[in-house]
Amino acid sequence: MESLSRGNTPVQPWERIALGLLLVLSCALMAYLCWRTGITVDEPGHLVGGRLYWEGADTLKPGDMPPLIKIVGGWAPYLFDLPLPDDLGHVGDKRREWEVALAMLERIRAARIQPGMFWGRLPMLVFPLLTSGLVWLWARRMTSPPVALIAAALFAFEPTAMAHGALFKNDLAATFSYFLFWFAAWRYWKRPTWRAAGLIALAAALAMIAKLSMLYVFGVAPAVVLAKHLAAERRLRWRALAVAASVCAVTYGLMLCAAQFDVHRLSPDELTALDRDPTLPAWFAPVARAFTVVPVPSQMWQGTVSLMSGFAYENPVYFWGEIRPHGHPLYFLGALLVKSPVTLLALGVVGIGMIGWAAWRRRLEWEDLLWILPGPLYIFLASRVPVQLGVRLVLPALPFGILFVAHAIERLRTSRAGRAAVAAGLLLFIFEASRIYPYGLSFFNVASGGPNAGFRYLADSNLDWGQGLGEVRRWYDRHPGVKLRLSYFGADQIRRYFPYEEAPRIPPPWNDQLAKGVTRFMPEPGTWYAISPNLLPGQFFAPKYRDFYAEFRQMQPVERLGYAMFLYRAESPRR
Repeated sequence: MESLSRGNTPVQPWERIALGLLLVLSCALMAYLCWRTGITVDEPGHLVGGRLYWEGADTLKPGDMPPLIKIVGGWAPYLFDLPLPDDLGHVGDKRREWEVALAMLERIRAARIQPGMFWGRLPMLVFPLLTSGLVWLWARRMTSPPVALIAAALFAFEPTAMAHGALFKNDLAATFSYFLFWFAAWRYWKRPTWRAAGLIALAAALAMIAKLSMLYVFGVAPAVVLAKHLAAERRLRWRALAVAASVCAVTYGLMLCAAQFDVHRLSPDELTALDRDPTLPAWFAPVARAFTVVPVPSQMWQGTVSLMSGFAYENPVYFWGEIRPHGHPLYFLGALLVKSPVTLLALGVVGIGMIGWAAWRRRLEWEDLLWILPGPLYIFLASRVPVQLGVRLVLPALPFGILFVAHAIERLRTSRAGRAAVAAGLLLFIFEASRIYPYGLSFFNVASGGPNAGFRYLADSNLDWGQGLGEVRRWYDRHPGVKLRLSYFGADQIRRYFPYEEAPRIPPPWNDQLAKGVTRFMPEPGTWYAISPNLLPGQFFAPKYRDFYAEFRQMQPVERLGYAMFLYRAESPRR
């Protein structure tokens, strides 16, 4: 069999210059997004958690955010006046991330919130930039230098990755660490040295402290080492076992360091509680018995338990125009179909065909599976989980998709027709990416009808993640004196954009108290309404309130402000 890898050649000065300019431009565009984008749903909690991490007091619940982004960006909140839980009275006593974060925003002067978020977000740019660089490096070792630069650019300017890369969130941290892990595994298969094994351990630790969904790489890391030696030597020698054990030990040690050694062994009472918890899978408690001997980071353990318990609850999602009470097994594939640029989809299909043909002709080496399988594997595992909050949850698969695209471009560039097709695809990519900027969170491809049609397919963080209040304010400044009412989905503070008398709220019927018995809201003629598209289908409400915004679903929005807030004008009452 023949590997698809082309090996490595010396990097030329023009490549370094081109890559540097590409990364500088990407950094500048994302820095602007850091400033412009409104506060999204999860960011305030992560911001205060990052500050507490640097204080050595990161004990907010549920603890489902591992420490990597806190390490990278937790110093930034020191640059502005950030009240901590102990300063927030009884709210701080609960130590619940959501309540503490909202109380924190209430205490901060409105003029300080956006600069504070900017400085909190700015360190996060390291993850998309490093991922772009790693895409270039890996693609260059498998394709030609020009194709490697194209691959890096496709990732760097992919609208969804760029938009999420500019937030105080862990999606791009997970993307980078997951990609680095498999690159390290690939390198080890090519040359199994202690240095390469050390990179596997480092990357595995980064993945585990980036996102809880990455915990499985702790088992994959030694398996890769053992599989390499078993494939090469047909048996396991002591050296292979020593390397695998060392990888495990270093990975776990780095994770404990990142957790600030806030560790403990599970007590018999904790095991009993796990056994009796009906929300946990049957296999969880027996596995947990291992941590009566081995210490486990307290916060990460608490977050893992919270995550596993969440699987037992109903997690309705809005998918392809319908509310699915328990999610849908094709959710992420469907989301990728409408949320990925058409160029990536088309060239990705060509790349898959190429890989399939190479496998048929027995031209694949075992090492090739280390970049072919991780992306589909991650999508498959994510699809088994009922928590389906948006395409961002499968962003770790994106750079592997870019490698498929790179192989397709490498093959197509050998013919005139292929070069023309690639050029047309790149022009289409530039068109899609530039047209949506700076609203990449709401990106939908042209084949689906673009961002204006996105609501027909998906909601949640695919469309509106609470970032749109600034756009509403800018519209209002252009239309002074209009009568405006607002219904918002998110964590940002409406008060820093609108006094209540300028934009009275329509409380979404999250519960009976807010609904006050009203199951269907009737718009007032002559009034303008800014409504989050996430609220329109009723996904987040009890069934009896899911028609609360039915009148607006029957109306066409006058404008889509940043594609994240829909603007309506009620002309006459509807019956």
